[in-house]
Amino acid sequence: MTNMMIGICGCYMLFMGVYYGNVWRSLDFPFLSQDLLDGSSNSTNYVVWNQTLILNDKFEVDHSKLQAAGIPYLTGTYISYLITSNMGLTATFTHMLLWNWDDVKAGWSWAAPSNLKKVFKASTWKFWQNAETPEERSQRKQNDPTLDPHYKLMMRNLYKECPLWWWGAVVAVSWVVGLVCLYAMKSTLPWWGFVLSTVLTSLFMLFFGAQMGITGFQFNVQPICQMLAGYMFPGRPLANFYFTCYTYNALQQGELLAKDLKLAQYTHLPPRCTFLVQIMGCLIGALFNWVMMISIVQNQATILTSIQGSNIWSGQNIQQFNTLAIAWSIAGDMFSVGARYQWVTLSFLLGFVVPVPFWLAHRYTGWRFFSYINLSIILWYMGNLFVGINSSLTSFFIVGFFAQYWLRKYRPQAFVKYNYLFSAAMDGGTQVLVFVFTFAVFGGSGKEVDFPTWAGNPGGTHNVDYCLINPANDG
Repeated sequence: MTNMMIGICGCYMLFMGVYYGNVWRSLDFPFLSQDLLDGSSNSTNYVVWNQTLILNDKFEVDHSKLQAAGIPYLTGTYISYLITSNMGLTATFTHMLLWNWDDVKAGWSWAAPSNLKKVFKASTWKFWQNAETPEERSQRKQNDPTLDPHYKLMMRNLYKECPLWWWGAVVAVSWVVGLVCLYAMKSTLPWWGFVLSTVLTSLFMLFFGAQMGITGFQFNVQPICQMLAGYMFPGRPLANFYFTCYTYNALQQGELLAKDLKLAQYTHLPPRCTFLVQIMGCLIGALFNWVMMISIVQNQATILTSIQGSNIWSGQNIQQFNTLAIAWSIAGDMFSVGARYQWVTLSFLLGFVVPVPFWLAHRYTGWRFFSYINLSIILWYMGNLFVGINSSLTSFFIVGFFAQYWLRKYRPQAFVKYNYLFSAAMDGGTQVLVFVFTFAVFGGSGKEVDFPTWAGNPGGTHNVDYCLINPANDG
C-alpha cells in the first residue's frame, strides 16, 4: 500500500510536468484521454483521428491510406502511462528474481529433470490406481516445511482434494473453444499466435501471479501484449485484439481465480466446493457480462465514444484496446526507435535495470527500508491516473489504513476473525450494487433515474467533481 501511495504521488507530479511542459504537444490535446487524436487539434478544439480511413475491407491497415491520413497522436498523460507501466512490467521480472528467487524457483520445480521423468511413469498418470488414503496423504504433507500453514490445517479436516484432471479438463475445453472461435469469427490471428498466447500467459502467470500472491497487486500486462501482437502481426489490428484477449484477459482471469483459491484456503473451504463455485461463477458471469454489454452499448453509445465520458459512464477500457490495437499495428511509425513515441518501447529495457540499485543498497547496507521498495508497483501507479475516473482512491486508502494498520495493530483478534470475511462481503456487495444500479438507476437499460441536484451533485454543464468541461471539445 505504501508503494502504491508513492506511485500515486509520483503520478501527480509526472502528469503535471508532462502536460504543462508541453511534452509530446500535450497542451494541444485533452489532459486525460485514451483516444487517437488528429494532428490538427489544438487547445480549444480536439479532433479525434478517423481510423476507418486507413483500414481495408479485411480490417487491415492500408499503408497508402495511412500516408494520406497521417500518423495519429496520443495525449501526453497516456504516453506517460505506457512508459511507466512498461518499465514496471519488466521491473517485475528483475524484482522477483532478486528478492523472491526461492518462490520463483519453487514455481518452476515441476520442470526439474527428476520431476519431468515422473510424468512418464505409469503411477503418475494412472491416478485411479493411487491407493493412498486421505489420512495417509494428510500425515505425509504435515511434515512438509514448504506447505502453507492454512493448507496443513485443511489437511487435518481430511477434505477430498480436487483432482488435477478436473483442472486439466477445464484447460483443454477452454483451449479448444478458443481455437474454434479464432477461425469462426475470422479473427485474422493465425493458429501459432494462439499457441504463443497460451505459452506467454503461462509464463506471465508465474511471475505476476506470484507477485500478486505476495503483495496483493495485480499488474496490467495489456500494453506489452498489444505491443507483441503489433510486431508479430503488423497491419492487423483485429488480430491484435484477439491476441490480447487470449493473453491479458486470460491472465487477469487466472489471477482472480488464484486469488479466490487463496481466500478459500484461508477460510478452510473444501477444495471441491471451491472448484464448483468458481466454474459456476465463470459461466454465469460470462452470460451476465454479455447481457450488460449489449444493453449498455446500445443505450449509452454516445457517451462511451466521447473523449471525456461522464462521472458514471466511460468507454476508457474499450478505447484503450482500440487505440493500442491500431497504434501497435503501425508500430514502425509510432513506437519503434526513431519514431515519435520511441520511449514507449525503450522503457521496457530500462525497467530491467531500475530495481537493481535498491537491491544493491539493501545488500551492502542492510537497511530494511530498501527491502520494502517495489519499483514495479511504484512505476505502474505512476501512470495509473490516466483514466480520469479516480474518485475511489481516497476511500481506498482510508479503509486500507484502518484495516491494515490500526485494526491489525490494536485489535489483532478482530482483524484475524473479521478482516477477510468483511473484505469478501464488501467485494461481493459492491458487484451486486453495481449490477443493480447499472440497470435500475444509471440508464444501462435505457431509462435513467436522476439524483437530486445539490452541491455534491451539480447539474447543468458541470461535472460532479467541478472540472471545467467545454462541450465543444468532445470531438
